[in-house]
Amino acid sequence: MSRILLALVLAASAASAGCFGLFGAEPVEKAAIDEGVGALTNDTEAKLAERVAPVPRTFTFPGQVALPSRTLWKNWTLDASAATAYADRNNRGGNFYGGVVHKEDVAGYIPPGQPVEMRVKLFAVMGPGSSAAINVYANVPGTMLFEDPSDEDEFNWKYTAKSHTINTIGVAGEPHEVGIIVHNGRIAPGSSLSVTVRVDFEYVADVLTPYHPWAFQVPANATGITVTSVKAGGPEHVKSKFILVGPDDDLVATMEYNDIALESGSAFIPVKSGGEHVLYAYTMEGGFLSLATDVGLATREARPLPLAIERVVDKAGPAPGVVERDWGRGISDRAVVTPMTGQESIAFNVDGSFPLAIHAWIGEPGATSVSGMAQIRVVGPNGLVAMAERVLRYDDARGNLGYTNDRFNTVFDPTKLAKGAYKAEVVNDGTASLGHTLVTYVR
Repeated sequence: MSRILLALVLAASAASAGCFGLFGAEPVEKAAIDEGVGALTNDTEAKLAERVAPVPRTFTFPGQVALPSRTLWKNWTLDASAATAYADRNNRGGNFYGGVVHKEDVAGYIPPGQPVEMRVKLFAVMGPGSSAAINVYANVPGTMLFEDPSDEDEFNWKYTAKSHTINTIGVAGEPHEVGIIVHNGRIAPGSSLSVTVRVDFEYVADVLTPYHPWAFQVPANATGITVTSVKAGGPEHVKSKFILVGPDDDLVATMEYNDIALESGSAFIPVKSGGEHVLYAYTMEGGFLSLATDVGLATREARPLPLAIERVVDKAGPAPGVVERDWGRGISDRAVVTPMTGQESIAFNVDGSFPLAIHAWIGEPGATSVSGMAQIRVVGPNGLVAMAERVLRYDDARGNLGYTNDRFNTVFDPTKLAKGAYKAEVVNDGTASLGHTLVTYVR
């Protein structure tokens, strides 16, 4: 046992006996220390130091409670009506048409403001006269999930079990849907296919979450913040992509966090000054993150900021030109996506709050209002930030005309975000509207 750990344990024991804690702090109950530390691990020393420190360094988050876990079972019986969906197999361009979604609203399991890890398990048994590619579907704050059916062959006379871990937060007015998406359904009349989904809900408290931009006060004498993995009982590694913005609304850092590469399960991010910072996570998988500074906090509570979302139509109607990646004109689908020729360029500016995200879009999600090909590229001071493309292609194997799926033909690179002058480069030989969506925060 190190000298530091021994000193901390002695201090905790003295506090539990009614003596004064370190530096004249109020007594610390031994039961509280035991509850906060749990079993002895490699980070026990750090946890003990946090518990007996006279001034806390870890932020708290309003409305979050470590509720008891819950479980939901849901069964679906598929019949011949599920056979309308087609998935392009063997990953030939990421096409699929009309996936049939069966979903359950789980908002009643996720109170607003409550972080939850959902462990979704899918079970299906294929029998005579039935086969399908079945994947987990989720549409919850911070996550839109369905596996790429191009990577899946349909299951025939097989038992299949799949699982996903989804980390989210309850948000009033947002979808909270979990279920299955079915492609390549081939079920004979009179036959059926049974699918069961189990969802385990694990609730945590005082963690950073996806969806909300979180504002928190960094003390003036702090040199940085630390984000640390918080698992909800699962064995997964915690992964997250997030952006940190300073009190001057300028970028501090963008980060791709993966604790499998971090010995301590945490990462330190230097800051230039104190004041109210904003952290926005694009994704979280396998757990959540706690947030702390390297000095004591005068204000511990972080607060969620509202999102400001602006959807802009950059071009409605034709914009003649050629995209090099154009299957409809016989060009290889492995061709690079640049350059475009003959495109129109529409200028716009981003200022004020730092942009959290810029997404490019074509028409409504899933719409097929392009006769041959369309692409929009959003380019800013640091280069290409976002792109969306939809290309007509002919599938010789099945003789079908279809469009590349929007989900697998989009680009968003948060490392290229900046304030300043942007342009939307547009090519379109159909009637679709093309545009961008700007996501910022309101302090």
